[in-house]
Amino acid sequence: MKLKINREIENKFYIGFFLFIGLCFAVFFTSRLWMYDDNPIMQTPYNMEITGLDQTNLVLQKWEYNPNEQLMEVMLKTKHVGTDQVRPTFSFAAKEKDSKEIFPVKVVYKDEETVVLQIKKVPETYRYIGLFVRENRDPKIIENEINNTLSEGTGTLYPDAAQVKSSWPKPKETIVIGDYRKIKLNKELKNNSTLAYKKEQIMLEIEQVKKEIVIIQNERIPLQEQLISSIKEEIKTLKSEMKYKTEEEKQEAYTKIVSQQEAIKKAEKQQQDYLTEVKQLQEKEAKLYEKLNDVESKAAAVNDKKEIKSAIKLTKNEVETGGFEEGIELK
Repeated sequence: MKLKINREIENKFYIGFFLFIGLCFAVFFTSRLWMYDDNPIMQTPYNMEITGLDQTNLVLQKWEYNPNEQLMEVMLKTKHVGTDQVRPTFSFAAKEKDSKEIFPVKVVYKDEETVVLQIKKVPETYRYIGLFVRENRDPKIIENEINNTLSEGTGTLYPDAAQVKSSWPKPKETIVIGDYRKIKLNKELKNNSTLAYKKEQIMLEIEQVKKEIVIIQNERIPLQEQLISSIKEEIKTLKSEMKYKTEEEKQEAYTKIVSQQEAIKKAEKQQQDYLTEVKQLQEKEAKLYEKLNDVESKAAAVNDKKEIKSAIKLTKNEVETGGFEEGIELK
């Protein structure tokens, strides 16, 4: 009897122990989901230009993560701001902060302005991912620049090859950082078609243009209106007090009124500039929608072709098998 009781106690102890260990593991691996993280946000800002390269400014448009596939997707906009006639190419690498492990990076979409990358084998426990972007300028352009510089310095038309080689600059690099608190969780993230990536890029651009329009219309233009109203009230007060002032004070007041009137003109011009900018953004939005419609039409045409091919294949199978699976007996 005692042996049975002891075994029951021992079993309960082991069950409790394993439950405790399991709970500890669950707390450890999910702590970042429910515990407050007071570490500084290290995320590279979205929709802001990233400098550091010679010929290109980057803009981070999207960063998403699918924990089921351990897959990240990053969309970058590239703005050519340099003088090179040939746009540079880019190399990419990704690693976690304070880790030596390098994650595989693959370019899944690229056009003149947009690059979409996928970072693979990223564990759910990640916190900060550094995406290293290296700008590779055209070698002929670099060689021409070095030759011109050395020729001006030495007075010779054909610099020594060794000098040219020693003067060759290292490619510029910049880092785009992803913070797990700012990376969007997307369990549906997967490989898309070229047209799907193009469509997504246009939609993100439309969204950004709409935000800029709202900011100008709801914040910047009203601010100028408030400024103009405040200045006019101040001018009105100065004029009403004019008869109680000495000649010297009147002269100071006149000078201030002239200065305030110039400030009104400046604010009105700024207001007009904002209205012009809104008009330009609205035109850009309309063009982007036009571009989106074209992409959607192409995507629809591709889908139609796929459906036609599928229908032709199905018809062929029906001719060969009578439209039924093998092994089904007709009665």
